[in-house]
Amino acid sequence: MQTMNIIEGLKEKGAAYLLVMFSFCLPLSQRLSTVVILLSVLLSLVFLKKSKFLFKKELLFLVGLYFVYTLSLIYTENFGFKYFEQKASLLAFPLIFFLIGKKLSKNTTEKILSFFVYGCVLSGLYCYYIALTNSISFIDGALTFRPQVNADSGFLESSIRGGNHFFGSFFSSLHHTTYFGMYINLAIAILLFKKPLFRNKIIRLSFLVFLSIVLIQVSSRAGLVTLLIIYVFYLFKFLSRLKFFTLLTLVLISSFMVSQFNPRIKKTVDNLIDKGLNFDNEDIGSMSQRFMTWDASLEIIKKNPIVGVGIGDTYNELKQVYRQKRYIYPYRERLNSHNQYLQLLVECGVFGLLLFGFTIKNLIVRRKSRDSNYIITCFIIIIVFNSFFESILNQYSGLAFFCFFYCLFMFYKSPTKILKKDIQYAKD
Repeated sequence: MQTMNIIEGLKEKGAAYLLVMFSFCLPLSQRLSTVVILLSVLLSLVFLKKSKFLFKKELLFLVGLYFVYTLSLIYTENFGFKYFEQKASLLAFPLIFFLIGKKLSKNTTEKILSFFVYGCVLSGLYCYYIALTNSISFIDGALTFRPQVNADSGFLESSIRGGNHFFGSFFSSLHHTTYFGMYINLAIAILLFKKPLFRNKIIRLSFLVFLSIVLIQVSSRAGLVTLLIIYVFYLFKFLSRLKFFTLLTLVLISSFMVSQFNPRIKKTVDNLIDKGLNFDNEDIGSMSQRFMTWDASLEIIKKNPIVGVGIGDTYNELKQVYRQKRYIYPYRERLNSHNQYLQLLVECGVFGLLLFGFTIKNLIVRRKSRDSNYIITCFIIIIVFNSFFESILNQYSGLAFFCFFYCLFMFYKSPTKILKKDIQYAKD
């Protein structure tokens, strides 16, 4: 009997620590993190007893969203089983946490957070490694450093146009820039608000500086604005009013300098000043692309406000509007709505949007009911803000990130007395 209990305990720990492994792998590898999800589901199903289930009604909203997506295939012309697989995270993570959530200790949840930070740091180092190897070559026997993708472009020009190995999508080699920016922002929030997880101040500050620099080079504009909001939130929570407004001024000045230093951001700001919200149909700028996709999405929503057009027909419907309005780049690049709220309305109508809204509401309620969860506040900021500029549930990197941390925060364990230590540690 004692041997069986030991084996059962090891199995339960194994299932919980697979979640730690997933948090580490998510920023590093989509394939590896997917394998970890499958192992977690299998181990949870095989080894855990019914008496150890912990039901959380908040998880049902993810399951409900999965079935709304599924039901939308009934009235879509382009039915495909691939959609069941693409949205599987909406089922997998509620199932995993339903089966093993009761066994998630405070120690395990904190390990999940800390290993996510380690994964983000390692992914940033990998991006530098790839950028460096792509920039170094031997020409006529001489070692040459050329970060420009197009040899005819200068360094600044290549940075502005997205053709530099140390900026933008060329630098963010593991994920789309928006999703990598979301990961980095949550990692920075963990470093700021969970200081006891990284008691060595030199390491913690080094990680903060390193990840902030990586985010600047990733050049996700939504990510940088999110970062600014998180830093301002941190200063507001832990500093006196005088110190807060002093540092806020310094942060705003620093943000302005960063916007001038980062060529892609500077170009975006200059275009907004010059053109406002106007755009040319043939413009390939990222903001103009979004205005076009938003406009096309609203046209579809006006005609199908209740149930949408179905997940299978979404692109075909957008494509028709792109053609009618002569939106050349979105048509050629097969762009989605680039806005999660509009995307849900196009795909599933108001039902999908309501379910997504309830998940945000659950996070807000969870934050209010726990004394410790500044991390949850930052997660809400990351999801809500970035959803205005990206259809985050349409890519694995965004969907897995949202579902995993949503479920984790529904089970998050961090006693009030630990919070007080955290706050005291933050003020030191």
